[in-house]
Amino acid sequence: MDEYGPSLEDIRKCTHREKNPQKRQERECKCEPGEIGWTLYSGPHYRTHGYIRTENGFMKKVKTMQTKLVHTRKWENKKWLKEKYGEKSRSSLRISPKIFEIYDSWTGPKKRGGRGKERRFAEGLPARGKAHFLRRQIFVLLHENPHYIDYLLNTYSSNVEERSRIDEILLNNGKREKVKVSVNMPILEKAYDDFIGLISKECKGKLSEKEKRISLENHILLKNNTKWRFNLCRLIELRVIDIQRKKDERRQGRLIS
Repeated sequence: MDEYGPSLEDIRKCTHREKNPQKRQERECKCEPGEIGWTLYSGPHYRTHGYIRTENGFMKKVKTMQTKLVHTRKWENKKWLKEKYGEKSRSSLRISPKIFEIYDSWTGPKKRGGRGKERRFAEGLPARGKAHFLRRQIFVLLHENPHYIDYLLNTYSSNVEERSRIDEILLNNGKREKVKVSVNMPILEKAYDDFIGLISKECKGKLSEKEKRISLENHILLKNNTKWRFNLCRLIELRVIDIQRKKDERRQGRLIS
């Protein structure tokens, strides 16, 4: 049984679609033969440079590129997760109900496969709802630019006005209200620890890497690394609120113009 889960490197770069254990692709991740990866590319295919001339003399495009990332069924396959992580595969995530209110206000598809177009590798258990939303947000968070997350954390801890704005959204009568959501998902203790390490390595500022790491681990919103579920929820809240702020600013800009 894996006590700490996949590394951040595996989650970010483990994009193989292998299903045949006899045809194992060359890779360095810890996936067993026959398993698909943690991450897959999705969305429209964009043209890239790469053409061949057919027997009829026509040029045929042979390479395409996709830019959207989606999490695979490994994130939510209840049977596989229980075999891999035991009872720890069912996590209780506690997050502000305001985050779901913000999410409900967003337009666009809120399930796997886009607008009615299902993809076999992207079938979810469930394919929609609060659990699916939180899995998606954690997945996107772990792929996020570490400089952006560092900016959100620093802004909350150093900007009194911004902290008050965020707390006003999250707090109810002075208390941090949370809703409990049970989610089938992998253990992400290792991936979270690697993510904090990546932030401390790439976002040094005036502090050394070691000092930056200590500062992040002692951040007002975060707890120690063993509380990775708690910490991921706090980072999701910061990120979703910031996304909504940017949406509101763009909307106000269009109205003014």
